[in-house]
Amino acid sequence: MRNHAIAALFCVLNSATCQAGNIPDRPAIILWAWEMPEDLRFLNTSGTGVAFLASSFLLRGDQVRSRPRLQPVLLNPGVSLLSVVRIECDRRQAPVLSSAQRARLATLILKTVAATRTPGLQIDFDARVSERPFYRALLFDLRRKLGTGRFLSITALPSWCNRGSWLAELPVDEIVPMLFRIGGERRAVITRLERYGSFEEPRCQASIGVSTDEPHPPLPNRAHTYIFHPKPWTKADVESAIGKGIR
Repeated sequence: MRNHAIAALFCVLNSATCQAGNIPDRPAIILWAWEMPEDLRFLNTSGTGVAFLASSFLLRGDQVRSRPRLQPVLLNPGVSLLSVVRIECDRRQAPVLSSAQRARLATLILKTVAATRTPGLQIDFDARVSERPFYRALLFDLRRKLGTGRFLSITALPSWCNRGSWLAELPVDEIVPMLFRIGGERRAVITRLERYGSFEEPRCQASIGVSTDEPHPPLPNRAHTYIFHPKPWTKADVESAIGKGIR
């Protein structure tokens, strides 16, 4: 499926594409809608936003392999929306991480943004130390091409949010540390949060990411909470997540 067909998969109600809400004024709760069919028409237009996986990219050798979302997301018009792209590196055939490969990836990401017609973009990339210069340069490329009028967010591993973080000077509007699927890092993260009450890197303090299927430590104060759910969302799931104190 070509990237220009992506928009037809989302938000199609009464033969009209949903209009995205104002990202800077987005709600306190944002649901991640990953690669599964989602019917979120039970959401109102002000209480909860949606960040949906729009495309995935695999870096392999000198190639960039893209996979657009193939599952529908149904929403009411006016719900605050954020497009998410996932980037992975092939561990059997390591990417070259060249400037040409970066330019190709940036072009494909920008095509996704144009096709989904949302006012914001979030990038999910668990970049290793050796991959961070490439990632940093990619973010600066995207910032220049997106302009300052479009919201740019990234997810982050909790270890990236310690004092002296490499994140400090990135040209992004939001950094979302994820408190789930972090394996052996979990105990250290909980200890640091209990000690300091928040992440040490100031740019990691406004938003946070959690999952409904993993217990989380006492959450620091934040303006926005992203919630992952391993199954398609229901109204009861959302109410249960908020009722458990995720807000």
